[in-house]
This record gives sequence, C-alpha cells and structure tokens, in this order.
Amino acid sequence: MDRDLIQSLKLPAALVHQARSLEHLGVSEQAWPRAAVLEVIDHLGGQPIAVLAGHVLVRRDQRLTHNYDNWHSDRNPYETFAEFASRSQREARAYVSRYPIVSPEPFFTLVLSAEAAT
Repeated sequence: MDRDLIQSLKLPAALVHQARSLEHLGVSEQAWPRAAVLEVIDHLGGQPIAVLAGHVLVRRDQRLTHNYDNWHSDRNPYETFAEFASRSQREARAYVSRYPIVSPEPFFTLVLSAEAAT
C-alpha cells in the first residue's frame, strides 16, 4: 500500500502496528491480518480512494509469502471516480470477509489509488 496514502488516512497507531513489512519480498508494501485490513478499508469509507487490487499472503518459515490468491476492481466507463472508489472498497471488504478461515492466518495487501484509474 502506498505509504503516503497510509499516512493521509491517519490510521490509529494500534492499527499501524499490526502491519507487516514485505520488504523481504522486494516490495515496499505492507500486509495486515484480516480484522486489521477490514479496519483499514473502513477508514477509506467516504474518501475518493479506490482499492485497485489486493493480495493474500501466508506465514511460512516465520515470513509472509504470497499464496497467489488476489482480487482486483476495474473502473467501469460510466462511473465517476468517487463511485468507483466506493464500489472497489465494498468489493475489497467482501473478498476479505469471505476469504476462507485457514491456519496460519492470512494477511492481505491493498493496492490503492487516489487518482482516476484508466
């Protein structure tokens, strides 16, 4: 998730501390456990920030690694960006909420955009 967008959300410190760095995978993203990522999505509500995609990771050998499950949302030609942002947030919430409960607990990334997707 874009670090500037994270800071603009002004997430509670307790939520920020639940994020796990993915730098060991060569990316400057963060992943959250299910309950935390749902809170992050809640913080997006009412803001023109789209959830373009998300990825699922699992813990293997004390590190998070991709399990290659993911989702994405595309902007429809007739949607305003605000409409797309709202719909993409709902779709992200639905995907995370219905993701199977497995052990070890999955972690989720969010790919966000504050600009119109093309």
